[in-house]
Amino acid sequence: MTPARCAFTLVELLITIAVIAVLIALSLGPLHAVRDSGRQIRCVTHLRTLHAAVELYRNDNKALLPLATSVANLYPSWIVQPYDALADTLRINLPSAGTTPVEAPEPLWCSADHLGRNQTGISYIYMPWELMAAWPGANVQRSVTLALDRTPDEPLFWERSSLNHIAGAVGRVDIRGNARMHRPD
Repeated sequence: MTPARCAFTLVELLITIAVIAVLIALSLGPLHAVRDSGRQIRCVTHLRTLHAAVELYRNDNKALLPLATSVANLYPSWIVQPYDALADTLRINLPSAGTTPVEAPEPLWCSADHLGRNQTGISYIYMPWELMAAWPGANVQRSVTLALDRTPDEPLFWERSSLNHIAGAVGRVDIRGNARMHRPD
């Protein structure tokens, strides 16, 4: 009587490894989507935090939105305010201007963003800056605040890059505080 065989043959071992490799390959697609979904949730949370900081600023400053100015001797798109005001409200330190880009602290930095696309270190555009730059003058802060309060669906912050998330989704939060991911058409 021959004793029972307990060992794997080489062919059985290779088939087992091939099956495991196929299962891993099939699961990588959904894992990538889940990871991106987590980044989207984190970016939307950052946008909500920025909206809350704007509301705290408005409570302390006669319901005005933070004034936005651009400083040309730093990065071309570097916007010092409102990020200075919001950084004070959130008790965080902004990165200083330098030759190499650095990540801004959360919530100003989206974890899906890449420094190569964003030299400023800040992942979100403060939309009232666009209006404040177009309407120079002493009452610009009050004028932009009144205009945006009348159109509460307008974005307050918008994620800079559509390359951060799957299918080009970008995060945005409006004046009311509705934060969501948006897929531009």
